[in-house]
Amino acid sequence: MAFTTLELIVFAFCLILLLKLVILLINRKTWYDSVVEPTYQHASLASFIFGIIALYILFLLLKELTLVQIFGAVIFSSLLLGLSFLQFPQETLSFSKKFLNKKIENGTYILFIFWAIFAILTLFSLFE
Repeated sequence: MAFTTLELIVFAFCLILLLKLVILLINRKTWYDSVVEPTYQHASLASFIFGIIALYILFLLLKELTLVQIFGAVIFSSLLLGLSFLQFPQETLSFSKKFLNKKIENGTYILFIFWAIFAILTLFSLFE
């Protein structure tokens, strides 16, 4: 069976996700030490790489799905992520409060602009 580029990426992501779940069940510190900490120690580089991969995935998705379908999947994954944070309410509240008085950084503005464009384009496609 020949996979498309998107299917190969999804396959790899599924394998990584399953590996992560097994590692988290066995020893959470291993995941922290080998993935979380190194990623956040190089947050600028990781942000750049994540952004490029996200745009590439969006490009691949737009070949097969509509913006509305993609946005629906984003809503679904956002709800799952929200459920994850709700398992740790005190930690999430404490973490969130730290950002109330912080200056918004340039990278955050880029994300704001992306989300605004994504939402506006999705709204336009709903009413086409």
